[in-house]
Amino acid sequence: MLPDRDRVLRRTEIFIKKKLDAIDNPDDRAIIHAFMEWHHLRKLRGQALQAQLRVGQGATARTEVSAVADFLQDLNGRDLSLATCTQRHVDDWLVANPTRPHLNQFLRWATKRRNAQGIAAATPPDRRTRHTLVDGDNRRWALIQRLINDSGLDTKDRVAGLLVVLYSQQTSQLVTLRADCISFNESGCCTITLGSVPLNVPESVSEILAELLAQRRGHAAVGVGINPWLFPGGLTGQHLSAQQMGVRLRRIGVSPLLARNTALIALAGELPAVVLARLLGFSVKRAVVWNAEAGNTYSGYAAAVARRSSSGRVSR
Repeated sequence: MLPDRDRVLRRTEIFIKKKLDAIDNPDDRAIIHAFMEWHHLRKLRGQALQAQLRVGQGATARTEVSAVADFLQDLNGRDLSLATCTQRHVDDWLVANPTRPHLNQFLRWATKRRNAQGIAAATPPDRRTRHTLVDGDNRRWALIQRLINDSGLDTKDRVAGLLVVLYSQQTSQLVTLRADCISFNESGCCTITLGSVPLNVPESVSEILAELLAQRRGHAAVGVGINPWLFPGGLTGQHLSAQQMGVRLRRIGVSPLLARNTALIALAGELPAVVLARLLGFSVKRAVVWNAEAGNTYSGYAAAVARRSSSGRVSR
């Protein structure tokens, strides 16, 4: 009877409202409200109209509203405001709060609207390339072989691990995958849809996916078979939580962050941004950033393909 509401969006809206209600200065409250509405919530609401938001999609908004509120409260304690703040005050706050650097977007926005003058904060450093598996690609392929060959592991964990180390899926994305994202054609070939274009799955991996689907059907009597999620949770109709998925992966020796970043560096080094985005469900902007991290440009990709074609080399 009730209209559908996106839980991630609603949770983010409630979090922001609580932060705003705790701000005594009405001018500060008004400017933070305007920034969050136009810079974050408008975007999230538009995304929610297209598809259900993933668990982590409101994280940036929640982090930024907390950092901005703390920064403006600190200014008030010094008898300052955003209009009278100088760059020295921004720098002092960032030095005193090294774990709260998320001011750059807000200060750019406030300066553009003339609520502030001559102040800026550096963009938080991107450290993704520092957090990869030791011995990089070799360790990644060793994990892939173990997950394929070790039948003693739980099938759900094998599938989840393979989706991380092969296709760089985040735990928050993994748990929201539906069972119908996997399909088999008449000849037995398997595809999985992570983005807008289905991926052809290697035969050794497709056998494990088929095993997982068969297990779900075998548990239909207890309601798992009618649960739409690929990784059902303990509650009826719910999927496994991202936190629990992370625990399960680490238990079998797969670090979600390290494995995901290693896989993404490898994929971004071979595929152009548009292809990467369509296959893995990323934004093109994010894929371009990872192409740059991997040192890949389209011309470099084309040259590599040409060299592989001429040498007859088959990739792993």
